[in-house]
Amino acid sequence: MSDIILLDNKNEENLPNLENKNVLFLDIDGVLNTVVDINCNFHHVKRHLGRPYLKSDLHIIQECMDTLFPIIIKNNLHIVISSMWRFGAQPEWFSEMFSLYGYDIPSDNISFLYLNEYEGSDGERGDLIRCYVKEANIKNYIAIDDTSEHFKSDFTNLVITNGKSGIVSSDVDKLLQLIHSFSGS
Repeated sequence: MSDIILLDNKNEENLPNLENKNVLFLDIDGVLNTVVDINCNFHHVKRHLGRPYLKSDLHIIQECMDTLFPIIIKNNLHIVISSMWRFGAQPEWFSEMFSLYGYDIPSDNISFLYLNEYEGSDGERGDLIRCYVKEANIKNYIAIDDTSEHFKSDFTNLVITNGKSGIVSSDVDKLLQLIHSFSGS
């Protein structure tokens, strides 16, 4: 089973040892759902934090989960949530959400991408990921997002989904190509 790593604060003690891991930085909106669903999600999800909720409340597409999560599990990818969903959420919430879609991820394997900006970072998602990769000594990583706006043109380990559909088989082809490019895979 894969780990989900989401770091709440920039704290070296919390920085996981990912040096020998294959890491996936995961955006949620536009990857696991569509742009139509995005407007529904943020406020609705916040309302349910810390309380039971229904799968229908989340506006996550089962087909998108079924397209991505078997690859994550099969390739033992460690996931760093880079999505805006990380703000105000708790690890238990993500664990519960993933289990609703058939993927049991223990909450002790869930934390958040740093909320703080790094020295020298422009604060954009791609730059925060680049700094995180450097500080955590990550060699093998991929980011999956529905927009290239958050990434500079030299960010090469990137799979861009179409926000109108979420992740589809052509995105999987690129994702698998990047996974297979990892040394030792």
